[in-house]
Amino acid sequence: MTVEYDPIQAPPGTAAGFTVRAMSEQHYRELTENTSDWIWEVDENLRYTYASPKVTDLLGYLPEEVLGRTPFDLMPAEEAARIRAGIDQLLKAPQPFQALENTNIHKDGSLRVLETSGVPIFDSAGRFAGLRGIDRDITDRKSAEAVARALNERSQQQALDLQATNRELTAFSYSLSHDLRSPLTRIFTAAQAMVDLYGDRFDETGRTLLQAIHTGCTAMEEFIEAMLVLFRVTQGEMNCREVDLSSLAEEILAQLRLPQPGRHVVQVVSPGLVAWCDPHLMRILLENLLGNAFKYTSKIECARLEFGARQANGETVYFVRDNGAGFDMVKAGLLFQPFHRLHAASEFPGTGVGLATVLRTVERQGGRVWGEGAVDAGATFYFTLNCQRSPV
Repeated sequence: MTVEYDPIQAPPGTAAGFTVRAMSEQHYRELTENTSDWIWEVDENLRYTYASPKVTDLLGYLPEEVLGRTPFDLMPAEEAARIRAGIDQLLKAPQPFQALENTNIHKDGSLRVLETSGVPIFDSAGRFAGLRGIDRDITDRKSAEAVARALNERSQQQALDLQATNRELTAFSYSLSHDLRSPLTRIFTAAQAMVDLYGDRFDETGRTLLQAIHTGCTAMEEFIEAMLVLFRVTQGEMNCREVDLSSLAEEILAQLRLPQPGRHVVQVVSPGLVAWCDPHLMRILLENLLGNAFKYTSKIECARLEFGARQANGETVYFVRDNGAGFDMVKAGLLFQPFHRLHAASEFPGTGVGLATVLRTVERQGGRVWGEGAVDAGATFYFTLNCQRSPV
């Protein structure tokens, strides 16, 4: 398969025609042998009559090992049947084709995906004489596409799973708000009616039992509200903007001190702490961390609460520190799991959901949260934020 040159056009008595022909063959050989693709030619029976050396790189065969075979001999049976049907249809009215993807068997037994383009060859009488074309190895590209498809399908499935989970959370949230609160309200109302109607008839045991009902209803109501907050922070659209965290912390601490005006608490809030975050989520986060610090220092004669920030590894790390009850670092892995309490409810009341809520609020804003502490030596909770800024 060479580039032909008509020697009749050469000047009489010269060898110019042969020189130009030799140059044309050389250029063609350089083109086929140095391209990264495999160039080939088949006859009218679709048997290889030429294969460039690049067939070795693509399929592991030497060119002479391919000659006389058909493309279908190099394919798995099912693929050969599929491609043959397309080629048979093409040969009914021969025309150029391109980007035909087909799977071939490498000499080592592995599968390679090639992209084939070709043009028909006709003899001087206009009869079909074969095909000439080029094959490109696209195995890596197809593998990458398969990985991308798998990731996309996985992402889509995760999105569907998330939607299903959100629907379940919404249904459970509704159940908490209505199905559980309604009977709880009836219990509380009935107990209060008993006090109003028959309070003077109860002995000490009766009054204790009624108080237990009242306490249980109140605790259940607090638990329901805490769970609703936990569910809400995992849903809803975020609205990140610049928030003055120092002012927010001061406001929350002032609210915490209102019920206990006589309590001695030293509070230290670093001024000028500003962050790009969701203000609603940040209020929930600080209410829980500062609320915990306020609660776990309730038995300290001189309580100290601190909210500040420091730089570490190029990011701002915020912290809430107290000198209260602290916790055993051996159990630190349980801190942010809902319903896992490191202190007895009789010692420090609570729902066991607060730090789980903190974790959700931080994660939604692209950050991390962790705690450090020691028993009876206070605790420090650190968090980072990475709420994405909208493009300007």
